[in-house]
Amino acid sequence: MPNQSKNTMKDLRAEIGHDFQKYVDDFFKSLVKLTPVDTGRAKRGWVKKYNNQIGEKTSYILFTNRVPYSAVLDNGHSKQAPKGMFNPTLKRTRQAR
Repeated sequence: MPNQSKNTMKDLRAEIGHDFQKYVDDFFKSLVKLTPVDTGRAKRGWVKKYNNQIGEKTSYILFTNRVPYSAVLDNGHSKQAPKGMFNPTLKRTRQAR
């Protein structure tokens, strides 16, 4: 019975990890899509770092943009994205679930 419990927990952790990875991917795609485009530099500047260790103390997910003016764009200083990118992406991705 203890082996069965371990296998069940392992399967559950794998399923949660897969679902979370899909959420992270959807979020990232939406974030890139909502990024305003002039030269395309800000859109190309997004980076996603994710270690996919659900239940571990070292779990993390990081979305960052290497373009210095990306924070200005996220504060709504673009007619293409007057509400920024991050918060609308968060709202959109939550609603899709």
